[in-house]
Amino acid sequence: MDDLQGDDTLILFVERVEDGGIDSAAASCSEAVPASDPSPVELLFQAHHGPPKLAPIYCPQIARVEIVAPTGRMASVRRPQFRRLKPRLLICSFLIAVGIVLAVLGVMRSVTGKAAQQLPPLIQSVTPVRDAVQVPEQSQVVVDLTQGYTGVLVIDGVELATIDQFDLSAGIQPGEQAAIPLSTVYAEGNATLTFQPTKGAAIESFTQGTHVVKVIYWKLVEGRTAAHSYLWSFTTF
Repeated sequence: MDDLQGDDTLILFVERVEDGGIDSAAASCSEAVPASDPSPVELLFQAHHGPPKLAPIYCPQIARVEIVAPTGRMASVRRPQFRRLKPRLLICSFLIAVGIVLAVLGVMRSVTGKAAQQLPPLIQSVTPVRDAVQVPEQSQVVVDLTQGYTGVLVIDGVELATIDQFDLSAGIQPGEQAAIPLSTVYAEGNATLTFQPTKGAAIESFTQGTHVVKVIYWKLVEGRTAAHSYLWSFTTF
C-alpha cells in the first residue's frame, strides 16, 4: 500500500478523476478482452513491481471485465454460458443421419427388371430369371424377344429345334387337345421362344443343380448370319 501511495502517476490519475479532469463516463468502460491477457490491475502491478514469480492460470474463454469510475474497482467477471447438448438428442440425431445414409445407398444400389437381369436391348425378359434358385424341374424356359426377331435355345449345350406355333395346330381336329411339343415353340405374334421339358424331348426334366441357357436370336428379314446371343443360368432343386 505504501508503494502505491508513493506512485506519482497513480496519485495524479486519482486527483484528475476527483477534480473532473477525466470524464467519469469515459473512465467507465466495458469491453470484451481475452482471458489470456492480464487484468488491468496485474498490468499496473507489473509496471511498478515487475512480473509475478508465479505465472497466473487463465481460462481459455473470453472474459468480460468492467471498470467502474471513479473508484477504478473491477466489477463482476462474466463468462458466456454454453448450453450442453442432451445425450438423448445426440443419439436421435445420429440415428436419423444413419437412416438417411442407408436410404440413399439403398436407392443407388437397387435395380429391378431388365437392369437387374442385365438383359440386352432386344430381349424383353427371360424365364427362369437370371441366377434364379429353387426352380422346379419341369419349369418352362421362355425368352421374350423384340417384335420381328426369332431364334433358337441351347440348353446345357444341346441346341433344340424350333417350330412355329401355327405348325402345331395343323391337322388337329376341333375339340382335340394338342400334344406337348418336343422342341422349342416360336410364337411370331409375341416374338417368344418357349421350351417345356417333357417325356420324349431332348431334355425331359431339369436335374438338380445349375443349368445354362443360351439364346441365339436374329431379325427375321436378316437371317441367322446376323445373329446375336445371350447366356444366363438358373438352379433347380
